[in-house]
Amino acid sequence: MLRADAASGLTYVCEPHWHLVDSPFCQRRISVDWFWQTARPARLSSADVKVLGREALLLYLCAHLALHHRGARLLWLCDIDLLLRREGERLDWERLLAKAREYVLVLPLRAVLAQAMDVLGAPLPGDIAERLARLEPDAAEQKAFAAISGADPQAGGRARFLNHPAQMPGWSARLEYLLANTFPDRAYMRRRYGFRRAWLLPF
Repeated sequence: MLRADAASGLTYVCEPHWHLVDSPFCQRRISVDWFWQTARPARLSSADVKVLGREALLLYLCAHLALHHRGARLLWLCDIDLLLRREGERLDWERLLAKAREYVLVLPLRAVLAQAMDVLGAPLPGDIAERLARLEPDAAEQKAFAAISGADPQAGGRARFLNHPAQMPGWSARLEYLLANTFPDRAYMRRRYGFRRAWLLPF
């Protein structure tokens, strides 16, 4: 959803989301109810808002970096490092590890926290790193994580692209997804690639 502001010359983008992650595999396993229930009130400028609770925020940031950006965005890694430095001692690690297991996010949590420690020296209290290393993800999570995150060098972009519809219920949803992503609409293509001439669309 776009809104162009004539006065400032800026275009504002509003992107509604119905889930925290875009992987159908994760959407089927993750209940957003817990994220709402543990959200905390906060003040943003003059507005009263809700923000994710500490444990929910760390779990989400790790999932987002690993599954959406495949671990390749320093910006998100810095957010995780900052959260650990500010809130690490107050985090309920028992709850966090339990939710990672319940929501099939053991591998994203493990991979991203290890990356944050290695790259930025992010602090993890006590034996959390060891306990996280001992957590056993189930076979379905291992397979999905390899395809979504690109962890499997044999998978490549095609496997990641096909993994989404494979996890969707019903052929109509799969077909709709494949058509929308193979043939995006004209407005999206113009915004994404910045071309102005219509004849460039097929290319």
